[in-house]
Amino acid sequence: MGCEKNSRFRFVLSLVALLVIECSAPNVMRLKETPRDKEKLKNIDLKHANFENAHVVVLTNASSSLGRAYKDAINSATHKLMIQMGGVTLVDRAHTNLALNEAIFQKSGLVEIPKIQMGKIKGASHLITSGLTHASASQEYYPEETTCNRQGKCNTRRPFWKNIVEVSVRINAIDLQTSEILIDEDISNKYTKSTTNRLDGGSLLQLLPSALAYCFEDAKPLLQKVFPIKGMIIAMKGDKEVAMISLGSQNKILKDRIFDVVNKIKQKTAVGIKTFYDKIGKCKVFQVESDSSWCSLGGDTDIIKIGMEVHARPEEVSFFRKFIRFFKQN
Repeated sequence: MGCEKNSRFRFVLSLVALLVIECSAPNVMRLKETPRDKEKLKNIDLKHANFENAHVVVLTNASSSLGRAYKDAINSATHKLMIQMGGVTLVDRAHTNLALNEAIFQKSGLVEIPKIQMGKIKGASHLITSGLTHASASQEYYPEETTCNRQGKCNTRRPFWKNIVEVSVRINAIDLQTSEILIDEDISNKYTKSTTNRLDGGSLLQLLPSALAYCFEDAKPLLQKVFPIKGMIIAMKGDKEVAMISLGSQNKILKDRIFDVVNKIKQKTAVGIKTFYDKIGKCKVFQVESDSSWCSLGGDTDIIKIGMEVHARPEEVSFFRKFIRFFKQN
């Protein structure tokens, strides 16, 4: 009987939660049209509402013996990350006429820009390099320990080994048209695992990929900042309460993804004319279709117009995820 009541209670809670979620999202079908909703795109072809991705070629630094040992793992992790984040198109090295080889990497892990013959790089606008720059392993022994509370109840903790692997990965992003270094970061992390028996050197190194995974998890928002997924506002409703953007599930867009609405500004600089983006609003996705999404608009809606660009914000590592990682490491 008690189990049946609990089941009904859980069902009611689930139903209430579902109603709250549904009611919190605007109902696009019920929103009335207004004159401002009928703004038309001027001199813009909707077929080109999705912007061309940056074409990226990936190289892996293998200047050290450890770097060479984990070259394939780092290369695979970098490619996987670039595919997952969207906003880029990977260029296969086999189909590019590159005057690049591993000799361009220095001990620091940086790329020597003058050695890149940019005129011979076909189909690539950017270069991403990644490499293992540091790795270390340590072990700490914790002997058996007995603790007792005030009531005299005692608990005995069995002895164990705490195995810690620390790594650093160097990430570079380079604009091949201007030779500008967009990212030059050393990302460090550690992975901890407790065992009842002491691990040998080989078993310790098997923990290294887990630490590397944390590094690439932290690298994702850095790269997304440089290579945001770009789209366009193609419709608005409800007196600019909501907007439709030209990005959907096929662009790896998920519900609750946040975009900045930007105004494009071109300015002359010492290296030529550069494009800057002034953030004038934001939109949070609440409904995703295959090739478009609806989002709630915020910001200066008097300035926001159909045809303006939207740039996806970097997906920062969540507080919950950081807590889980900290818990595992300690």
